Amino acid sequence: MLFENHTPFPAIAWENVDASNQWYITTVARVKYALVPVDKGYKLQLCPDQGELFGEDVFYGTIGQSSVRYESDFVTYKPVTDIIVNAKVYLPSYATDTQCQVEVLDASKHLLRRVTINVKSPYEKSNTPRQIALRYEDAYGGGYATPSEEDLYDYCILDEYNPIGVGKHDKNTPKEKKREPLIEFAEERFRQEPYPAGFGIINRAWKSRLVFAGTYDDDWLKNQHPLSPYDFKYKYNQAANPALQLDGYLDIYSHITLSNLTGVRETLAFRIPDVILFNEQHTNSVQRKLNSMHIDTILIDIEDEDKKQWAVYISYRNFVKKEDGYKSVSCHFLTNELLKEEV
Repeated sequence: MLFENHTPFPAIAWENVDASNQWYITTVARVKYALVPVDKGYKLQLCPDQGELFGEDVFYGTIGQSSVRYESDFVTYKPVTDIIVNAKVYLPSYATDTQCQVEVLDASKHLLRRVTINVKSPYEKSNTPRQIALRYEDAYGGGYATPSEEDLYDYCILDEYNPIGVGKHDKNTPKEKKREPLIEFAEERFRQEPYPAGFGIINRAWKSRLVFAGTYDDDWLKNQHPLSPYDFKYKYNQAANPALQLDGYLDIYSHITLSNLTGVRETLAFRIPDVILFNEQHTNSVQRKLNSMHIDTILIDIEDEDKKQWAVYISYRNFVKKEDGYKSVSCHFLTNELLKEEV
């Protein structure tokens, strides 16, 4: 398949097929911004080096045993926008607990989503502010060993929604090994859900995503393989914590505000720039069809100690049926004069 990228951003298109053997074209592009300090705040500025698309999942530590920092951009379709934040919460020297928050508003500043997390310090009070990375290792989950006749710790019970977390222990767990979660949702409606508290990426193997992956059994292997199961749902591709999966796609000029995630008592707020991407399909009959690309992922990556490494990644995606006589696809963008100069 011929693909032409007429943007300064990393982009790609590919053919894919669903469970009913219907073929589609996915086009994805990603824009990388730096968070630049200005006065007492920050602004988004296009990075001169846009880098490459994420080709695989990147973990903070051991694969499968630590939180995911970046997830592969190569997914076919996301039904709604993911909001993902990799960050640290800041505790004042006098405090042993605090809160942090992510708030999403549309272009008219109507609230779309607000998620607040309570954070406990694992340390006693100190003379200096402290930083705690908001990772699922400190949220409820984890597991514990269960005794068997053959081996005292032969079986391990893991939380299917967060196997790397803490807090899951039975009466046989030694007291000194118990560790309570440091982070939990403040909102009661989220506390009632089984998925862990956090703003980061949910591992694709955890239950809140896996329930949408479909049924892979002998019947599938015999009658459907290599196509996906009929009960596969595209919601499986949503990487954000379910609390930060929006009800639709976020538009340009929408607003995101982070509280207590860039410094003690500091708020970071920015507006989604008016960068518009679209693809153009070409067929053998020389027909041209323009398709808008939706913003389906916003990844705010601000955990690094070096603020020069802070970045915001905004991904655009289009997913359409493959046209008869399909020949090629190209990716284009529109923006205002200010951003054109920065590109």
